[in-house]
Amino acid sequence: MKLLLDTNMLIRLEPASGGDLEEGTRVAVELMNAVQRQGHQVFVHPKSLAELGGDQNAERRELRAILVRKYPVLPAPPRTGSEITDALGAPRPGSNDEVDFELLAAVHANAVDYFVTDDTRLRKRAEKVGLSRRVLSPSDALATLRALLPIEIRPPPAVEEVFAHELRADDPIFASLRQDYRGFDAWLEKCKRDQRKAWRIMSGASIAALAIIKHETGPEFGLDGPLLKLCTFKVSPDFRGFRFGELMLKTVFDYAFANQLRAIYVTVFDRHEELISLLEQFGFERIPASTAAGEGVMAKSLHPKEGDWTSLDELAFHVKFGPRHVKVADAFFVPIRDHYHSKLFPELAEQRSLFMGREAFGNSILKAYLCHANTRRLKAGSVVLFYHSGGTEAVDAIGVVEEVLVTSDPAELVRFVGKRTVYSIEEMRAMCEGEVLALLFRQATSLAAPIGLSSLREHGALVGHPQSIVRVREAGKEWIRAQVERH
Repeated sequence: MKLLLDTNMLIRLEPASGGDLEEGTRVAVELMNAVQRQGHQVFVHPKSLAELGGDQNAERRELRAILVRKYPVLPAPPRTGSEITDALGAPRPGSNDEVDFELLAAVHANAVDYFVTDDTRLRKRAEKVGLSRRVLSPSDALATLRALLPIEIRPPPAVEEVFAHELRADDPIFASLRQDYRGFDAWLEKCKRDQRKAWRIMSGASIAALAIIKHETGPEFGLDGPLLKLCTFKVSPDFRGFRFGELMLKTVFDYAFANQLRAIYVTVFDRHEELISLLEQFGFERIPASTAAGEGVMAKSLHPKEGDWTSLDELAFHVKFGPRHVKVADAFFVPIRDHYHSKLFPELAEQRSLFMGREAFGNSILKAYLCHANTRRLKAGSVVLFYHSGGTEAVDAIGVVEEVLVTSDPAELVRFVGKRTVYSIEEMRAMCEGEVLALLFRQATSLAAPIGLSSLREHGALVGHPQSIVRVREAGKEWIRAQVERH
């Protein structure tokens, strides 16, 4: 694979002094380590070199000019075309926008597979031109490489439920929180006295990811209760690129739905752009409120109003109110065999305590499924009912389709599934000997009481064991809607 590095990545990878070291440097270095071990290629854009050449600090400019020579320059970089300017407007000559657009043009023209940048604004622009899955933060780029060709690492243990008083105050994960919040230690002691609930992922004796919660009756910031406040939500800098943030959010959502809470909210400083981006991906929205410390407030409703069912399309509804809330317009049975079933839905394994949390792609919410089915009727918002073929012979997991691709091009398939995949590059290449149907989906829920074949047949949803992806029969559609929309 070919990766293009943004200027900010070069600065992190080539600090000209100790003062240039940033928190993100660790992730950038880990990314380059993965690139080298897996044999991928990295490039820099001539425009990025020009940006570095504009540094007013002569000593730093000259040092970086030498250091960045180790990175190949992207040959014959594509010019910005109408597909970008139509969506983003024409850039002013010589502006930063002109540089950004040319970087995006390299991705759009497939001169590179992925573009890695820490610039949140640039990633949002990528969304507008349909490149969001290929313009990645350093953490997402690292997660993608780990998913496509796993590096030999010690698997993380399960997400563990604890009380705040079980947390060590000297754990390294709290260092940056002390910098952000005056009186942090006093607050942590109060959490311990209050016996607040928390979840953590440990790596050895250190916390890799942590969430501390608090129940509130509301109203708070205009939100009706009962509420769940995410008092602390953090992934250690040493464990970026494992999708632990998504794994922790899944745990939080499961808890909130089980306890019939109406909303979740979190306060966050604007500078924590990566956290804000993660929260937005799962339906959190900024509300017009702020704290005395200057934090913004992000909230996610878990209780759709009557009008929401009609005003939002199926995917938008699910993103805003999910994972559990699903709006069914069209539904399909997707047969999945043991090998990939256990990878995609490890929580359903018989010995679930041995598997929970050990592979982020399985315990996350955003997933990918590949097959050779001939159907072309699935689309964004379609509900997929995963039927455990050769196992329970029942529907035991539900998802909502985000995007569909049909291809026999391995490179296109790899770029499409990215960090979500449970398939290696070699497996995807082998599959591409024929046409592959690739589904990006959000897991809505796994069913504690799977829906067996006898029930599916009795209510007219299915005739027999599905051999390939098949649409729910019209006779059983209303019954399926009642089963799915109530979860």
